[in-house]
Amino acid sequence: MTDKRQKILDAARTTLAIKGFHGTTMSDISRQAGVAAGTLYLYFEDKDTLLEQTLADNLEQIAHACFQSHDPSQSPHQQFVQIWTALAAFLIEHPQMLHGWELSRHVTDKARLHQLQQKKQTLFMPIRELFETGLNSGQLKPIPMELLAAIGLESCAALVRRHIDGQFLLDEKMIAIASEASWQAIAS
Repeated sequence: MTDKRQKILDAARTTLAIKGFHGTTMSDISRQAGVAAGTLYLYFEDKDTLLEQTLADNLEQIAHACFQSHDPSQSPHQQFVQIWTALAAFLIEHPQMLHGWELSRHVTDKARLHQLQQKKQTLFMPIRELFETGLNSGQLKPIPMELLAAIGLESCAALVRRHIDGQFLLDEKMIAIASEASWQAIAS
């Protein structure tokens, strides 16, 4: 990926997080990226394509952060806590990523949305595998994986939002407590 393309994606992520999809123009993004408006169109056909590519880039960056230290030989509990902790640290450092998946509702092309969902499933396969192991071994409540993910991991994003909003400090100690509480919510 070229530096200029990445700079545009970063600018889109920041601008979309601040202004939302409908409030963001291609000119806003080009200004934030420090490139001419026409340069955007060399890399992205239109705002919808730029949104889709920004979402795909978000998924790749989040997955990389979650799994760079992932060890599938660990117990499901250890893997979960490691992934949860890595996700919290990444989102605290990159708060604009919190808005990413919420913006997917603006992807109107069903085929493109399906591609993004497939990418998400592929990139986050280690979570599915740890849930399967946990379910098969009786370590997790026998509920659908979508619920395991929502109950176990979406709490991370909610707590990071509260941290960013200044409602409380999500430091290392609180992250350890929250990751363990999230595990306990889905453990059998």
